[in-house]
Amino acid sequence: DVDAVEDVAFSGEVSADTNELFAVFDGMGGEACGEIASFVAASHAQLFARDRMQYEEYLYELADQLNERVREETEARSLVLMGTTAAMLQVAGEDVYILNAGDSRIYKLSRHELRRISEEHVLGRGAITKFLGMPEEYALQPYIAMGKYKAGDIFILCSDGLTDMLG
Repeated sequence: DVDAVEDVAFSGEVSADTNELFAVFDGMGGEACGEIASFVAASHAQLFARDRMQYEEYLYELADQLNERVREETEARSLVLMGTTAAMLQVAGEDVYILNAGDSRIYKLSRHELRRISEEHVLGRGAITKFLGMPEEYALQPYIAMGKYKAGDIFILCSDGLTDMLG
């Protein structure tokens, strides 16, 4: 049920032997449509993120599946376009895999240095060029990278979607 959306923030530690997927989805296409798109992506990512071992291939497959699910929901609601940006981080032991599409960012804080490790997919006046829910005639092609986790590293997944939440 899309009306049962909860805001969830996670903060804490992940041990080296965990297998966790973390994600931020920021909906686009008007407030209601964006909320639906991000909910569809988040709920399907949670279902899909079980027992995967080839993470780079898995993230491409996950992005394709989420893109298709959002597109199906768009068609089911007879909408022209609905989508969501994505910033995902897969922890697999000492390996860290990231995927992003759109303007949701991933940062790494390591040894007092903060670096953006994702790519933005934005043209000119903020037009997002890659997102989940893209029409079939366009290739999604999200940014995917792999790196190593070192003790004390902190990863931040965020969106620009805090426009009306702060004074």
